[in-house]
Amino acid sequence: MFGDGDRACDRNHHYDVQSDNAQVCGGKQGGAAVTIIVYVLMFGSSLYTGYSYGVAPMLSFYYGERNEDKLKKMVKVSLRV
Repeated sequence: MFGDGDRACDRNHHYDVQSDNAQVCGGKQGGAAVTIIVYVLMFGSSLYTGYSYGVAPMLSFYYGERNEDKLKKMVKVSLRV
Protein backbone atom coordinates (compact mmCIF):
# COMPACT_ATOMS: atom_id res chain seq x y z
CA MET A 1 0.00 0.00 0.00
CA PHE A 2 2.57 2.60 1.09
CA GLY A 3 6.23 2.46 0.18
CA ASP A 4 8.86 3.28 2.79
CA GLY A 5 9.25 6.75 1.35
CA ASP A 6 5.55 7.47 1.85
CA ARG A 7 5.69 6.50 5.52
CA ALA A 8 8.74 8.69 6.05
CA CYS A 9 6.85 11.58 4.51
CA ASP A 10 3.91 10.93 6.85
CA ARG A 11 6.19 11.07 9.88
CA ASN A 12 7.68 14.38 8.78
CA HIS A 13 4.21 15.66 7.94
CA HIS A 14 3.42 15.78 11.69
CA TYR A 15 6.08 18.46 12.21
CA ASP A 16 4.82 20.36 9.19
CA VAL A 17 1.30 20.44 10.65
CA GLN A 18 2.63 21.73 13.98
CA SER A 19 4.63 24.38 12.19
CA ASP A 20 1.65 25.36 10.02
CA ASN A 21 -0.61 25.65 13.08
CA ALA A 22 1.97 27.78 14.86
CA GLN A 23 2.28 30.03 11.83
CA VAL A 24 -1.48 30.54 11.78
CA CYS A 25 -1.49 31.50 15.48
CA GLY A 26 1.87 33.25 15.77
CA GLY A 27 3.06 34.02 12.28
CA LYS A 28 6.54 33.11 11.10
CA GLN A 29 7.98 33.65 14.57
CA GLY A 30 5.52 31.14 16.03
CA GLY A 31 6.49 28.59 13.40
CA ALA A 32 10.17 29.15 14.10
CA ALA A 33 9.61 28.84 17.86
CA VAL A 34 7.77 25.53 17.51
CA THR A 35 10.48 24.19 15.20
CA ILE A 36 13.20 25.09 17.70
CA ILE A 37 11.27 23.53 20.59
CA VAL A 38 10.69 20.31 18.64
CA TYR A 39 14.39 20.01 17.78
CA VAL A 40 15.47 20.68 21.38
CA LEU A 41 13.05 18.01 22.63
CA MET A 42 14.31 15.53 20.03
CA PHE A 43 17.91 16.24 21.08
CA GLY A 44 17.08 15.72 24.76
CA SER A 45 15.21 12.55 23.95
CA SER A 46 18.16 11.14 22.01
CA LEU A 47 20.51 11.90 24.93
CA TYR A 48 18.20 10.07 27.33
CA THR A 49 17.83 7.13 24.96
CA GLY A 50 21.59 6.90 24.43
CA TYR A 51 22.26 6.92 28.16
CA SER A 52 19.60 4.25 28.73
CA TYR A 53 21.08 2.00 26.04
CA GLY A 54 24.55 2.48 27.50
CA VAL A 55 23.60 1.73 31.11
CA ALA A 56 21.31 -1.25 30.45
CA PRO A 57 24.09 -3.81 29.81
CA MET A 58 25.96 -2.75 32.95
CA LEU A 59 22.82 -3.02 35.06
CA SER A 60 22.10 -6.46 33.60
CA PHE A 61 25.66 -7.61 34.28
CA TYR A 62 25.63 -6.39 37.89
CA TYR A 63 22.21 -7.96 38.45
CA GLY A 64 23.35 -11.30 37.01
CA GLU A 65 26.55 -11.13 39.05
CA ARG A 66 24.41 -10.42 42.14
CA ASN A 67 26.70 -7.49 42.93
CA GLU A 68 24.23 -5.39 44.90
CA ASP A 69 26.74 -2.68 45.83
CA LYS A 70 27.59 -1.80 42.23
CA LEU A 71 23.97 -2.19 41.20
CA LYS A 72 22.75 0.24 43.87
CA LYS A 73 25.52 2.69 43.01
CA MET A 74 24.64 2.55 39.29
CA VAL A 75 20.95 3.10 40.02
CA LYS A 76 21.74 6.10 42.25
CA VAL A 77 23.97 7.64 39.57
CA SER A 78 21.32 7.01 36.92
CA LEU A 79 18.60 8.66 39.00
CA ARG A 80 20.81 11.73 39.46
CA VAL A 81 21.40 11.99 35.73
